[in-house]
Amino acid sequence: MASGWVFRPASMRPERTQIARDGRRNNFPNRLVDMMAGSRPHKLTGHGRSETRHQSEMGVRMLQWIMLARSWHPLVRIGLATACVVAATALQLPAEVNLPGQPFLLYFVAVVATASVLGRTAGFVAAAASTVASLLFYDPVFSLKLTHAIDLLAIEVYAIVAAVSVEAISSRARWKEAEARLADREVQLRLIRNSEARLRASFDNAVAGIAHIGPDGRWIRVNKALCRILDYSVEELLAKSFHDVTYPDDLAADVMQFELLRCGKIDSYEVEKRDVRKDGAIVWCRKTVGPVRKGDGSIDYFVSVIEDISARKQAEKELRENEERFRSSLLHCPSPILLFDDREHILVVSQSWLEQSGYSKEELRRIEDWTSRAHGLHSGEVLEGIRQIIVTSTIPEARSAELMIHTKDGRDRLWSFVTSPLATQFDGRRMFVCVAQDVTDQRAHLDQVHLLMSEINHRSKNMLSLVQAIARQTAARDLEDFIERFTDRIQALATNQDLLVRNEWQGVDVEDLVRAQLAHFADLMGSRITVHGSPARLNAAAAQAIGLALHELGTNAGKFGALSVDTGRLEVDWRLYGDIFAMSWTESKGPPVSPPKRRGFGSTVVDSMVKQTVNGEVHLEYVPSGVVWNLSCPAANALELNALQKNAGLSTRPTSAPARNPVQRQSQPRTMH
Repeated sequence: MASGWVFRPASMRPERTQIARDGRRNNFPNRLVDMMAGSRPHKLTGHGRSETRHQSEMGVRMLQWIMLARSWHPLVRIGLATACVVAATALQLPAEVNLPGQPFLLYFVAVVATASVLGRTAGFVAAAASTVASLLFYDPVFSLKLTHAIDLLAIEVYAIVAAVSVEAISSRARWKEAEARLADREVQLRLIRNSEARLRASFDNAVAGIAHIGPDGRWIRVNKALCRILDYSVEELLAKSFHDVTYPDDLAADVMQFELLRCGKIDSYEVEKRDVRKDGAIVWCRKTVGPVRKGDGSIDYFVSVIEDISARKQAEKELRENEERFRSSLLHCPSPILLFDDREHILVVSQSWLEQSGYSKEELRRIEDWTSRAHGLHSGEVLEGIRQIIVTSTIPEARSAELMIHTKDGRDRLWSFVTSPLATQFDGRRMFVCVAQDVTDQRAHLDQVHLLMSEINHRSKNMLSLVQAIARQTAARDLEDFIERFTDRIQALATNQDLLVRNEWQGVDVEDLVRAQLAHFADLMGSRITVHGSPARLNAAAAQAIGLALHELGTNAGKFGALSVDTGRLEVDWRLYGDIFAMSWTESKGPPVSPPKRRGFGSTVVDSMVKQTVNGEVHLEYVPSGVVWNLSCPAANALELNALQKNAGLSTRPTSAPARNPVQRQSQPRTMH
């Protein structure tokens, strides 16, 4: 087996390990074993190689046991040497048996074996013991006395040879040991040099800046990365301390941590601070400092690792600015926006959300705060729906819903919500954005459009009936000028339609609205039809609803009511009583009327639609003298703001519709269509 490092299986390792005088573990025993083995590798193949390997393993194992025996206590080894001599003596008894070389040959073998295995001390003990024991084999037998001088000479020669042999074996072992120690030291020195070279290379070529700092704060050694970070040369940095390159505003905190470390109150510290480069530029650094202590525990120097984090700080600054812009965009977005996380915490709520709902930011800390206030009895159902979105939404996917909310001032508004998870996360939490829109007016507009479409259909049918009624009434009075009068009434009807389209139902004067709706009865104005009231302008919604009602009342009056006969009368009156707007339609001297047997579209327009639009009261009576329609509502719901201001402070005494005694005609009772 070649000398050098040897791999030994765990089962072959001695239980005790040699420890060098400096307290470190070394491989000297293994090297001594290898050198004592003195074997050399041979190029063998097949069976020869296996046999050589087996012999080498046996030799290594035997030498390992020898080293183990030499590590035993000296008294144990002396006892074993004595026992070996006793055993050799016992093998040569009785003395009458003459063996070749008796007794010195067997004793010499025992001495050599003892010296080789147990060491120099045990070998000399074995030599001395065997010399004394050899006296037992000379006359007188079994006695320590000698009768022949030649026997004494033989014993002395044996003692000298045995002692020389033990010394020779020990000298060879010590030489081998010294040689192994020398080889081991060379290996250790080579490893130390390699380690120092690697350490120096690691220090000089590290990506992060590394410096050794003395207890006074001055740099002892710096690497290339630190020079690159601070833009100084090695010589310039070694002439400075870390105080000289630290930004003034950050110096106090760094020095305080350094003093705590130097006093032993902390083991290390880490700080993010600003340093000043040679060109005056500021660089952000993360600095980690720890001490290196001497054998007595005092601080030798400090190791400081400095990393340039300017890019990270710049990214954090840009991120904060982006977050601030994003937050500002959310806060000042004209649409209500709510940002919340998967823990149901409301992170950001826009100002428009607060303004339209009426709630404050302090009242809306969690999603449950919003649902309990805005959704009332349905808050549990809405909250469960939001929680389902949080649990099931794993990818950005918008989910929409229209829900009625209750504002803080008591209004019920229809909001359209669109909720979607964001692709980004914050502190490990998933975030969700909810964009809302108040669609109350849009829904009312859509409902209005549907109503108007139905009204257009209904008006088309009524228009044909109205034209027929106008033609019949015109022809009944004067056949000679039928064409002229019929054309005038058709033109009045068209004028009424133009008024509605031109004003778009915004800011319509009440009298203009009444006259436009009764334009096809323009020849009856002042004679059979009386229109009077205080100046007032209806808002868009009220003008639309009241105009449709007047149209229905006029159509039915022309077909079945007071205007369907020559003796019929109609009075339209409106007044403003403080905060109350009142309007009446009174027919008299017409044919008998009675409540309709079924409620059609016309009845809905005259009664329910007007009542719902102006939030007022509508009374429709079928008295024998004719139809009486009365409307009363808050003026703020029906009139424009400027009209209210114009009529502020005025009071008008209620005027009842004149009592008339209509002339009964032989006709069917009137019904409202």
